Amino acid sequence: VNLESDAGYLAMYTKHVNDTLHEDLIVTAKGINLGEWLNMAPWLPEVNGMLNTDININNSNGMLTGFGTFSLADILYNRKTLGNVEVGFGLGINPQSGKNEAQAVVAINGHNAITVAGSINDTTATSPYDLRLSLDKFPLTVANPFLPESMLQLGGYLNGEMSMTGTMETPNLNGELMFDSTRVEIPVFGSRLKFDDVPVAVKENLITFNNFGIRGNSGDPLLINGTIDIANMSNPLIGLRFNGNNVQVVDSKYTAKSQLFGKGFVGCNASASGRLSDLSVKAALTLLPKTDVTYVLQEDAGSLTRTQASDVVKFVCFADTLDEDIKPIESEQKFALNLNADMNISSGAVVNVNISPDGRNKAQVRGDGALSFSMNPLGEMRMTGRYNINNGFVRYNPPFISEKYFTFDNSSYIAFNG
Repeated sequence: VNLESDAGYLAMYTKHVNDTLHEDLIVTAKGINLGEWLNMAPWLPEVNGMLNTDININNSNGMLTGFGTFSLADILYNRKTLGNVEVGFGLGINPQSGKNEAQAVVAINGHNAITVAGSINDTTATSPYDLRLSLDKFPLTVANPFLPESMLQLGGYLNGEMSMTGTMETPNLNGELMFDSTRVEIPVFGSRLKFDDVPVAVKENLITFNNFGIRGNSGDPLLINGTIDIANMSNPLIGLRFNGNNVQVVDSKYTAKSQLFGKGFVGCNASASGRLSDLSVKAALTLLPKTDVTYVLQEDAGSLTRTQASDVVKFVCFADTLDEDIKPIESEQKFALNLNADMNISSGAVVNVNISPDGRNKAQVRGDGALSFSMNPLGEMRMTGRYNINNGFVRYNPPFISEKYFTFDNSSYIAFNG
């Protein structure tokens, strides 16, 4: 089989091996535009790239072997650059012994970042898997095209060694992972967090954190201690503690896309415990006096929109089931959260709200208070407490009217009653 176009080709043929009766199956492709094929399925995300393969498969003496390469060049996902990925692999399948061996190397932008090797022995039910994974400067930036650009972006690398024995249902993982110049950026909040370059051990499916630090621009860490048991990967058992003081969570200047800017410092004492399907989070947060942050309403609060008058009155025939909504199939809930958080707002912390994106309409409050927030697995939320306003102002420019300026009386407060 040989298919050709002006840009590339796809060929599949057999070739005799050393003048024997055995033949190899050869599959080669070059210059296949992945985007043109995927465009035929409009429900798929926009993916572009050039596909190239060179695969050799042989079946002789009851043994199936194969080797080759598979590559995607100039990959774009939703018009965001992912780069070049090449996979080189080799495999051997022996139906008589039941032992299958394979190895693969994944190169990302020319660097061999992932190596996988091992075997699967179908003759034993207790521990058929014996796999090894090695990460060498795996670039976390490859995840960015799949993440909301304004919400989360990753940088740096991940290194590590991991082994897996047992079965897919009951795996046994051992090894360690280590971040390398890893950072997490949250552009909408102006946050840039750095991860410590220290090993995180994995022993008998137990991931252990020992004073693992996540640091803002101030350099003061949020320390993580505890464990995550991933014996059940779909529902891991979590037992973590988070402690930090003077952690800088906001450090940015105003941009047109900013929703939060300024400088924000918090103290944190929190814990997360339980299975992912029933996770309990308790937190005590303190907004520190050095904080001066501004939240930007992206839509001008002064702009009025007309209330839609359609469907104010709607006549329905209850005997007609044509337009009846189809009830979705209920799926098992994979994540449930019980959250209880206490927040103390220190005197001296300044909170601003730009009521219009340009800042001409603005509110500023300075005060202190204690608030409690809770949320159950059903999403029901409650807030109690009191925020005392020591001073502040509201500046507003109504249409066709001169600027209005109001100041808060120092006896003002906001009470939350749940």
